[in-house]
Amino acid sequence: MSSIPPRIPPRIHSPSNGGGPARPEVALEQQLKSDPKRFGDVVAPSSAWSLVVGIGIIAGLVLLVRNVISAFVSLGNARNKAAGATFFDLFASTTGRDGSFSPGLWLLVWGPLILFAIAIVAALIDKATSAGRLQRAQQAFAQSGFVVDPIVIPVQLTRTNDASVTPLLLVGPTASAQQAEAWVAAFANRLQTSPDEFAAFSKAAFSALGSSVKSGDCEKAVAADTLVPDAPAGAFFKISREKGLKIGRYVAVWASKPSGPLRAVHIAA
Repeated sequence: MSSIPPRIPPRIHSPSNGGGPARPEVALEQQLKSDPKRFGDVVAPSSAWSLVVGIGIIAGLVLLVRNVISAFVSLGNARNKAAGATFFDLFASTTGRDGSFSPGLWLLVWGPLILFAIAIVAALIDKATSAGRLQRAQQAFAQSGFVVDPIVIPVQLTRTNDASVTPLLLVGPTASAQQAEAWVAAFANRLQTSPDEFAAFSKAAFSALGSSVKSGDCEKAVAADTLVPDAPAGAFFKISREKGLKIGRYVAVWASKPSGPLRAVHIAA
């Protein structure tokens, strides 16, 4: 169990007062709720169409490269040499060695074109619907969202074949920051002195909050007491990868649907 890297700034408790300036997280929350452009700059509404674009491009490239390799290898075939076949003849051929139609070669030839076409259509749909998604996301944030300066739990959680993550406690509007900070100090001590509790928390955190996308951040949050029963009411857990932590220290939290899961995204001040 390692401590938090020094690049992560410490959380500074700075309560606002009636005559003084609002805390940075409060000012950020107000900006995100009132300014659609600001919300769109820091929060990218997720879309299934963008996933289709990525899958289509990657799968198409795999088939394209495979076809190029197959065509180059086939150039050395004695039968193709005798027939004077060129690279482009073989690259576009769907005929197998026995002279009959080959479904596998058809897939290599036409698969990339079909997949790239699907990716283009999906990209156009994604772009055409992005404004509506952004509007709905901001409306959801305006109704139930908030911005917090998370309390870092000074341990690193790991699991097999995955990058380490930093657990954060997000103190919701109804929770006490002072009580949450005191609880985190005690909880961190328990994790550092009890391997069993550390292992149980790590497993539960990855199960509830983890993501299989190793290059991105884990943008989920759950009520803290669902993972640790004695956690403060009104607080939430999030685990963050290095990419998310580099974006910014503050976290925007909201539910896209009234009864839907919570999304928690790092934002810069």
